[in-house]
Formats: sequence, structure tokens, C-alpha cells
Amino acid sequence: MRIIRGTEAARKFVSKRLSAEYYDNPSEQVVKGVIDQVRDRGDAALLEYSRKFNGVDLERFEVSESEIEEACAGAAPELVSALELAAERICSFQIISKGNGVQSFRDGGLGQIVRTLKRVGIYVPGGTASYPSTMLMTAIPA
Repeated sequence: MRIIRGTEAARKFVSKRLSAEYYDNPSEQVVKGVIDQVRDRGDAALLEYSRKFNGVDLERFEVSESEIEEACAGAAPELVSALELAAERICSFQIISKGNGVQSFRDGGLGQIVRTLKRVGIYVPGGTASYPSTMLMTAIPA
């Protein structure tokens, strides 16, 4: 276990983990290649990897308003209500806890950095199991 103290040490640790020398085994090389392709080609690369890794041929990532309405109409009303309540509570929590800069850094380098991002990528598993909570807790803060 490695203990890192202070913000600068944490930044150095993260920087090293993201450096090219960290990717020295075959799996990490594959992941680095995927990240590089997505960085360079954007959504086109994501669509390609969706076909390759998941066998899903998407035309776009954005879900239309009519698709959302259709999905809600086909779901149990109790499920829709529960998801709406969860979304409200997650949103309320995020608004209350919203901040700027570095927060809560303690001995050991534990804490968070809150800053605005221009864009984010969110992965929500959807294979044999569905996790709407993952989507809510990831997308709402974003």
C-alpha cells in the first residue's frame, strides 16, 4: 500500500499512473489504444468499439424524447416513480454539495477536486443486468 500525503503528491501519483510507462502489459496496451482512438476520433471510435466489443450496432448515442416516452410507457409505473424520486434526491444532493477547487484533503491524500468539465463520457453497463442507479448517479452530477 502506498500512502500519499498532500495535493502535490497526489497529482504526481495520478500523473505517473496516466503516463505511457504505466501501460506495460498487453491488456493496458489495448485499453490505451482504445482511449487514444476515442480521443482522436470521438464518437466514430465509440460506435466502432460498441460493435466490436458488445455486438451492438448503434447509429447514435443520444436517446430521443420519443424513445424515452416509449420506454417509460412500457415500464411499471412503480419503477418510473422510484427512478424519478431517486433522480430528484441525487440532484438535490449534488446541488447542496456543489463546490469549487480542492475540498477535504486529509493526511493520506484522500479527498476530491471539484471542477467544471467541458464534456464527460459515461459508461452504464447494460448487458445481462441493468443498473439504472449507475446511470442516475453518474449522469446527474455530470
